[in-house]
Amino acid sequence: MAKMNWDEALGLDDSLASLSEFFVTQPGEIELLSGGLSNRCWKLTDAQGRHYVWRPATSISQAFGVSRANEYYLLRALSHYAFSPQAVLLNKSGLLVEWLEGHVMTGAVSSLDLMTTLATIHQVEINDKPIQKFNLPERVDLYWMQLDTERLDPQVEALYRRFREPAYTPNQLRTLCHLDLGDYNMIRTPRGIGVIDWEYSAIGDPRMDLAMTCQVAGLDVSDSVLSYCQIRGIEEPQVWLEGVQEWLPRVQLIGMLWFYLGYQLWGDELYRQRAEQLKQSLLA
Repeated sequence: MAKMNWDEALGLDDSLASLSEFFVTQPGEIELLSGGLSNRCWKLTDAQGRHYVWRPATSISQAFGVSRANEYYLLRALSHYAFSPQAVLLNKSGLLVEWLEGHVMTGAVSSLDLMTTLATIHQVEINDKPIQKFNLPERVDLYWMQLDTERLDPQVEALYRRFREPAYTPNQLRTLCHLDLGDYNMIRTPRGIGVIDWEYSAIGDPRMDLAMTCQVAGLDVSDSVLSYCQIRGIEEPQVWLEGVQEWLPRVQLIGMLWFYLGYQLWGDELYRQRAEQLKQSLLA
């Protein structure tokens, strides 16, 4: 993380100026956070030593379909749950949230931790909460329409056309889904495991969320689904496994288009390589 003073930070990101009324005294310590593929966030420390994360609303976040307003209302809805940070402030320039104290669990999280955390998220009561609904065609169409498709292999369009519709599953299930739960978004806190970066979260099929986590974490799908079902007391793990397997190529499609769009926006060769890997997985 790169530390700097307030004026230096403003020179890099003028959205911080929108916080001038919130902070009576300028934050004494500002850090540009590493990581975060679709946004550049800041850690701010006020005069009383309280820590916050500033999550700007930018053209990049909009390109990926991220709404800071949706994120704000979701975090407000989760305010009584210990695993999520508190939303502090929403304005037209971005979202200010509580900093979760602890250690990022990158490389230090087990499959059991991941499945237990997913199960906890999926059991949140959602009926009274203003949470956006996940729509697969809408998500992948958003990415596709921004891509310079003339530069892409024709196979990419064929995959997009093939997998842009939701998976057919016999039972329609709807829960809160994080949709980006990997060790990089989990924090070991004094209160237990905390979860950050809720920007893609929505109401959706929990089997899709399971597929997403298995994909990003490189987990064995069969073992992970069995573990998840045991945690939740689900008596038909084979039915759930079939649902997760139906969602896997669609989750890979989302990732492939996301990385192609990221490569187009930033020119980072690693994004193109990751998109190509997902394309080969889909072709296989």
